[in-house]
Parts: sequence; C-alpha cells; structure tokens
Amino acid sequence: MLGVDLGARRIGLALSDELRLTVRPLGVVNSRGARRDATAIRQAVGEDWPVQLVVGLPLLPSGDEGDSAVAARERGLDLGRRLQLPVAFVDEAYSTVTAQERIDAGARGELDALAAAVIVEDYLADQGRVSP
Repeated sequence: MLGVDLGARRIGLALSDELRLTVRPLGVVNSRGARRDATAIRQAVGEDWPVQLVVGLPLLPSGDEGDSAVAARERGLDLGRRLQLPVAFVDEAYSTVTAQERIDAGARGELDALAAAVIVEDYLADQGRVSP
C-alpha cells in the first residue's frame, strides 16, 4: 500500500511491505500538477508497485469533510485514476503531529513522508474507517 500525504507544495509518500506488517517512509515529491505528480510518484515508488493508494483526508474535528477534505478526495481519486490504483481514504488527523513526535524521538525521515507512514498505519490498524 502506498500512503499519500497530499500537500499544496509537497506530497509525502510511504510504502507498506507486501504482508502489510510494516510501513516505511519513502520520501517526498514536489507537487507540480496532477500529471507531473503521478509521474514523480511512479518514479519514487520504482519496482515496489503498490496494490492500493491510501490518501489522508483532513477532516474537521466533527468528522465532516470541509473544503480541504473535499479537495483532497478529488485529488486522491484523480491520482488513483492516473496511477491505475484503487484509492482508500483515512482521516489524517494528527498524522503530522505524530510524525513530528517521531522525529523528536530520533526517527529519521522527512516530516511529510513520516506523516504518510502514519496514514497507512492508521488505515491498516482500522481497515479504512473513512471510505471513498
């Protein structure tokens, strides 16, 4: 599974192993438009091609989708279409905070990629509480 933390300027990426037991930060790509983003993600993933995208949604504290979540959902679905992968969505609440805590505790990796790892871990832990 490929975790995606969509940002306005950067996209964090993380990849689970085949058995979905571990998740590792993969890195970040600069966001440059839908087509270029898909190409950059293909290059970043390389041969470890995933079977599914897991995209973080910035839900409101109420659990509802605001404008940011609607935009992330549209962007995630477009990315899935371009990469020819099914897309699952998960609430990304606190993924960046958790990633920063990991960095503070000595974890290595870029913040956006660690946030993407948290997104996949959350999805795997509860198998997609938020669905497409």
